[in-house]
Amino acid sequence: EKTRGVLNQVRQKVSKEQQTTVQLKREGPVELKLRVFVSNSLEATAVSEYIAKHPAQVPAPFVVLSNSLPMAVAYDASLLDPSAPAIADRLRKQAKTYAVKALRETIADKRCPITTSLLRGHRGPLAPAEALSSLLAERAVRVDADPHRSYIMVPVRMGKSSPAPSPRLPASARAA
Repeated sequence: EKTRGVLNQVRQKVSKEQQTTVQLKREGPVELKLRVFVSNSLEATAVSEYIAKHPAQVPAPFVVLSNSLPMAVAYDASLLDPSAPAIADRLRKQAKTYAVKALRETIADKRCPITTSLLRGHRGPLAPAEALSSLLAERAVRVDADPHRSYIMVPVRMGKSSPAPSPRLPASARAA
């Protein structure tokens, strides 16, 4: 019953940053509600369990665009303190927003085989991830902190008119 509640929340609660339109090469624009989850989150676990129990359901109510989309945030440690909750939340939100952008741009790539039918689950829940995996891998780079894995780099923005918050400010002053 708890899993059902989580799945309902996944379907209904989509932030405006995750409601997007993708441009398919032969079909034109398609509106999507993308959800980006941290891999070990309650939501990701619930969706993964549902898909594991219903791998052949067509159309699939949930489709996976990427089984794992490693994101890396490069920042200036003299300007940002990611251990501060407000900074960490902001960086997480930027990483999720950038993940949506990376997925949207990859789907729009001329080489991308994605179709509306795939996105709507008519070939099962995992077909879109299989179609996108090699193109997403091309966007990833190695980082010094983890030379064994590739990441999609997130450009950090801390606001156009205000400087990046200082790690010495109280948390209430850092929240935006």
